[in-house]
Amino acid sequence: MANLLPSVFNKETGQWETIIARPVAQEVFKIMKEDYLRSKGEIGYIFVSHDEGDMPVNLVLFYDTSKTGTEIVDNTERVKENIKFNLDQYLLTKNNNAKQFRISEFRQRIEDLHLVDIDSEFYVEVIDTEGQKHVIPSTKALTNNFEITNALLEAENEIKVKYFYNGNPIDDFMLDKKVTEENRDRYPSEVE
Repeated sequence: MANLLPSVFNKETGQWETIIARPVAQEVFKIMKEDYLRSKGEIGYIFVSHDEGDMPVNLVLFYDTSKTGTEIVDNTERVKENIKFNLDQYLLTKNNNAKQFRISEFRQRIEDLHLVDIDSEFYVEVIDTEGQKHVIPSTKALTNNFEITNALLEAENEIKVKYFYNGNPIDDFMLDKKVTEENRDRYPSEVE
Protein backbone atom coordinates (compact mmCIF):
# COMPACT_ATOMS: atom_id res chain seq x y z
CA MET A 1 0.00 0.00 0.00
CA ALA A 2 1.39 3.39 -0.97
CA ASN A 3 1.89 6.11 1.66
CA LEU A 4 -0.51 8.84 0.55
CA LEU A 5 0.26 11.27 3.37
CA PRO A 6 2.06 14.42 2.21
CA SER A 7 5.68 14.82 3.27
CA VAL A 8 8.15 17.70 3.45
CA PHE A 9 11.91 17.63 3.58
CA ASN A 10 13.31 18.98 6.86
CA LYS A 11 16.62 20.68 6.01
CA GLU A 12 17.76 20.67 9.65
CA THR A 13 17.47 16.90 10.11
CA GLY A 14 17.96 15.88 6.47
CA GLN A 15 14.85 13.68 6.74
CA TRP A 16 11.49 13.54 5.01
CA GLU A 17 8.70 14.17 7.53
CA THR A 18 5.06 13.24 7.13
CA ILE A 19 2.62 16.12 7.53
CA ILE A 20 -0.13 15.27 9.94
CA ALA A 21 -3.32 17.07 8.93
CA ARG A 22 -4.52 18.13 12.37
CA PRO A 23 -1.42 20.15 13.36
CA VAL A 24 -1.40 21.77 9.91
CA ALA A 25 -5.03 22.80 10.27
CA GLN A 26 -4.31 24.16 13.76
CA GLU A 27 -1.34 26.13 12.44
CA VAL A 28 -3.40 27.55 9.56
CA PHE A 29 -6.14 28.52 12.01
CA LYS A 30 -3.57 30.20 14.28
CA ILE A 31 -2.05 32.17 11.39
CA MET A 32 -5.47 33.28 10.12
CA LYS A 33 -6.53 34.33 13.63
CA GLU A 34 -3.32 36.36 14.09
CA ASP A 35 -3.97 38.03 10.74
CA TYR A 36 -7.57 38.83 11.79
CA LEU A 37 -6.38 40.29 15.11
CA ARG A 38 -3.84 42.60 13.44
CA SER A 39 -6.73 44.85 12.48
CA LYS A 40 -8.41 44.75 15.90
CA GLY A 41 -7.95 46.65 19.14
CA GLU A 42 -9.45 46.71 22.60
CA ILE A 43 -13.25 46.82 22.69
CA GLY A 44 -14.60 50.12 23.98
CA TYR A 45 -18.15 51.15 24.66
CA ILE A 46 -20.48 54.11 24.92
CA PHE A 47 -23.45 54.04 27.30
CA VAL A 48 -26.42 56.29 26.52
CA SER A 49 -29.62 56.61 28.50
CA HIS A 50 -32.95 58.40 28.25
CA ASP A 51 -34.74 58.37 31.61
CA GLU A 52 -37.63 60.73 30.93
CA GLY A 53 -41.09 59.35 30.43
CA ASP A 54 -42.62 56.09 31.56
CA MET A 55 -39.38 54.06 31.86
CA PRO A 56 -35.73 54.45 30.88
CA VAL A 57 -34.23 53.40 27.57
CA ASN A 58 -30.60 52.37 27.86
CA LEU A 59 -28.27 51.72 24.94
CA VAL A 60 -24.72 50.45 24.66
CA LEU A 61 -22.53 50.83 21.61
CA PHE A 62 -19.47 48.56 21.47
CA TYR A 63 -16.66 49.55 19.14
CA ASP A 64 -13.09 48.73 18.11
CA THR A 65 -10.69 51.26 19.68
CA SER A 66 -7.99 50.62 17.08
CA LYS A 67 -9.92 52.37 14.32
CA THR A 68 -8.09 55.70 14.63
CA GLY A 69 -9.19 58.24 12.08
CA THR A 70 -12.84 57.32 12.66
CA GLU A 71 -15.38 59.48 14.42
CA ILE A 72 -16.06 56.88 17.13
CA VAL A 73 -12.41 56.72 18.23
CA ASP A 74 -11.26 60.28 17.56
CA ASN A 75 -14.42 62.02 18.84
CA THR A 76 -16.01 59.51 21.19
CA GLU A 77 -17.74 62.14 23.31
CA ARG A 78 -19.21 63.81 20.22
CA VAL A 79 -20.55 60.47 18.95
CA LYS A 80 -22.04 59.81 22.39
CA GLU A 81 -23.75 63.22 22.38
CA ASN A 82 -25.03 62.61 18.86
CA ILE A 83 -26.48 59.21 19.78
CA LYS A 84 -28.04 60.71 22.91
CA PHE A 85 -29.56 63.57 20.91
CA ASN A 86 -30.97 61.11 18.35
CA LEU A 87 -32.32 58.88 21.10
CA ASP A 88 -34.07 61.84 22.73
CA GLN A 89 -35.48 62.97 19.36
CA TYR A 90 -36.60 59.47 18.46
CA LEU A 91 -38.41 59.06 21.78
CA LEU A 92 -40.05 62.47 21.39
CA THR A 93 -41.71 61.09 18.26
CA LYS A 94 -42.97 58.26 20.47
CA ASN A 95 -44.22 60.69 23.16
CA ASN A 96 -41.47 59.48 25.52
CA ASN A 97 -43.16 56.10 25.63
CA ALA A 98 -40.33 53.59 26.01
CA LYS A 99 -42.71 50.74 25.17
CA GLN A 100 -42.79 52.08 21.61
CA PHE A 101 -38.99 52.05 21.30
CA ARG A 102 -37.80 49.69 18.55
CA ILE A 103 -34.07 48.99 18.46
CA SER A 104 -34.24 48.11 14.74
CA GLU A 105 -35.75 51.51 13.90
CA PHE A 106 -33.19 53.30 16.03
CA ARG A 107 -30.29 51.33 14.54
CA GLN A 108 -31.48 52.40 11.09
CA ARG A 109 -31.59 56.02 12.24
CA ILE A 110 -28.00 55.83 13.54
CA GLU A 111 -26.83 53.89 10.48
CA ASP A 112 -28.22 56.63 8.23
CA LEU A 113 -25.93 59.13 10.00
CA HIS A 114 -22.83 57.08 9.02
CA LEU A 115 -21.21 57.75 12.40
CA VAL A 116 -20.35 54.24 13.46
CA ASP A 117 -20.36 50.61 12.39
CA ILE A 118 -23.35 49.18 14.21
CA ASP A 119 -23.45 45.83 12.42
CA SER A 120 -20.49 44.23 14.19
CA GLU A 121 -21.45 41.37 16.46
CA PHE A 122 -20.06 40.58 19.88
CA TYR A 123 -20.27 37.81 22.46
CA VAL A 124 -21.13 39.04 25.97
CA GLU A 125 -20.91 37.44 29.40
CA VAL A 126 -22.41 39.13 32.44
CA ILE A 127 -21.73 37.97 35.97
CA ASP A 128 -24.27 39.60 38.23
CA THR A 129 -24.03 40.59 41.89
CA GLU A 130 -25.20 37.10 42.93
CA GLY A 131 -22.49 35.37 40.89
CA GLN A 132 -24.91 34.19 38.20
CA LYS A 133 -23.40 34.06 34.72
CA HIS A 134 -25.58 35.26 31.85
CA VAL A 135 -24.38 34.67 28.30
CA ILE A 136 -25.57 36.72 25.37
CA PRO A 137 -24.10 34.62 22.55
CA SER A 138 -24.45 37.28 19.89
CA THR A 139 -25.40 40.94 20.07
CA LYS A 140 -25.11 43.78 17.61
CA ALA A 141 -22.70 46.62 18.37
CA LEU A 142 -25.64 48.89 19.25
CA THR A 143 -27.92 47.13 21.72
CA ASN A 144 -30.54 47.80 24.34
CA ASN A 145 -30.26 44.30 25.84
CA PHE A 146 -31.39 44.60 29.47
CA GLU A 147 -28.78 42.23 30.91
CA ILE A 148 -25.98 44.15 29.23
CA THR A 149 -27.17 47.67 30.04
CA ASN A 150 -28.15 46.72 33.59
CA ALA A 151 -24.72 45.19 34.18
CA LEU A 152 -23.13 48.57 33.43
CA LEU A 153 -25.50 50.41 35.77
CA GLU A 154 -25.13 48.27 38.90
CA ALA A 155 -22.00 48.09 41.02
CA GLU A 156 -20.51 44.64 41.66
CA ASN A 157 -21.43 43.29 38.23
CA GLU A 158 -18.82 42.09 35.76
CA ILE A 159 -19.11 42.24 32.00
CA LYS A 160 -16.91 40.63 29.35
CA VAL A 161 -17.34 41.54 25.69
CA LYS A 162 -15.49 39.49 23.08
CA TYR A 163 -14.89 39.49 19.35
CA PHE A 164 -15.91 36.54 17.23
CA TYR A 165 -13.42 34.68 15.12
CA ASN A 166 -14.55 31.79 12.93
CA GLY A 167 -17.86 31.71 14.79
CA ASN A 168 -16.24 31.46 18.24
CA PRO A 169 -15.72 34.11 20.92
CA ILE A 170 -12.06 34.93 21.54
CA ASP A 171 -10.43 36.50 24.58
CA ASP A 172 -7.96 38.67 22.63
CA PHE A 173 -8.72 42.40 23.09
CA MET A 174 -11.90 41.71 25.08
CA LEU A 175 -13.54 44.32 27.26
CA ASP A 176 -13.41 43.02 30.83
CA LYS A 177 -15.01 45.42 33.29
CA LYS A 178 -15.73 44.93 36.95
CA VAL A 179 -18.36 47.53 37.70
CA THR A 180 -17.84 49.53 40.89
CA GLU A 181 -19.75 52.42 42.41
CA GLU A 182 -17.09 54.77 41.03
CA ASN A 183 -17.00 53.49 37.42
CA ARG A 184 -20.62 52.45 36.88
CA ASP A 185 -22.66 54.20 34.21
CA ARG A 186 -25.43 56.47 35.41
CA TYR A 187 -28.77 57.79 34.25
CA PRO A 188 -28.69 61.45 33.13
CA SER A 189 -30.87 62.40 36.13
CA GLU A 190 -28.22 60.98 38.48
CA VAL A 191 -25.48 63.10 36.92
CA GLU A 192 -27.24 66.46 36.74
